[in-house]
Amino acid sequence: MPRHDTLAAVDLGSNSFHLEIGRVVDGQIYPLDAVREVVRLGAGLSGDKRIDRATQARALESLGKLGERLRGFPRQAVRAVGTNALRVAKNASPFLREAYRALGWEEAVGSSGTARSVENILRENGFAPHGLTREGLDRLRSLLLRVEAADPACIAGLRPNRAPVLPGGVAILGAVMEELGIEAMTVSDAALRHGVLYDLLGRVEHRDMREATVAQFMRRYHVESAHADRVRGLALTIYDALTPGADREDDADRLMLAWAARLAEIGLSIAHAQYHKHSAYVLSNADMPGFSRMEQARLARLVLAHRGKLAKMRDAGLDGTDWKLVFALRTAALILRSRGDARVPFLHVAADAAGFAVDLPQAFLDESPLTAAALGDEAEHWKDVGMRLELRGLSERKLAVLKQVR
Repeated sequence: MPRHDTLAAVDLGSNSFHLEIGRVVDGQIYPLDAVREVVRLGAGLSGDKRIDRATQARALESLGKLGERLRGFPRQAVRAVGTNALRVAKNASPFLREAYRALGWEEAVGSSGTARSVENILRENGFAPHGLTREGLDRLRSLLLRVEAADPACIAGLRPNRAPVLPGGVAILGAVMEELGIEAMTVSDAALRHGVLYDLLGRVEHRDMREATVAQFMRRYHVESAHADRVRGLALTIYDALTPGADREDDADRLMLAWAARLAEIGLSIAHAQYHKHSAYVLSNADMPGFSRMEQARLARLVLAHRGKLAKMRDAGLDGTDWKLVFALRTAALILRSRGDARVPFLHVAADAAGFAVDLPQAFLDESPLTAAALGDEAEHWKDVGMRLELRGLSERKLAVLKQVR
């Protein structure tokens, strides 16, 4: 497939038609536009498996709207996927009912609202422990016939907004599983159209999308990578000293600290004055593939707290672990303020319930009056959030003892 900077996925669902357009940057897909049209194709499927004319008219009208947005897209950059209604409807193109069939099934996956809703109903009523099964759908169909309506008061797990499309959805799912010989189907939390975009991109290798996003943001905002890596390294060294014996590979907090160190200065591309606030704003509001909204919010809080007064973070919802990350990042940024490649001084840190302590060679503090003053001011900043920070200068003798202990 030739390279395309913009991709489009059309998901013709049983309840709604969705168009999602994504911009491709450095192997990542960033949402660019989205259109949703409520069609309720599944509700228009009659008992003899035909889509009625009113529903067809709504569908064609909706497709016309989506088509307008897709004008100018190369065919290779667009993919449309249809609801199962198109496979079982007798008045749809015959080949759609017969597509993926001759190949057999290794695993069948349902996606989007109807599949998730039916899965929830099957589980709540004890018809299937998870996913969709032909037996579970048969039992749900019998329940619908018995109560004679898709009534949330009579069917556990049925939300009112899903009631109008439940009978059609059950009919479609049951028919497709029977026609294609599927006994069980897992259900994806993600919508089908999201997966289609990545399928178009040709994403075949498993990797942490968050790491790729961080690298892309560093390039986009022209972060000085050498300095960011030095801050990251020192911040992680400080954090490791505060959490001895922790599993480094599976430590999500450590990973968050590493990302915060690499992204702390993206705001410099906007303005130097209070750049940490610009950085935090971008991280709070930008599309960041792979990151949940909660992860983005936490990342933004750490970056906002990494310099300046800490009083602004008093009501920011930071917990005990977050404060360790803030301490590690602030201390690393202060010590490496000169942005040179000079050797990092010996550093000893400690933490208790009251706060933190930093031990540095007295010779380093004497030779670095600006850094020493900034570290001294840190005690006042930490006092503003009810915590203690103690800065201690190490004599040559004490320094030698601590080095031996390490």
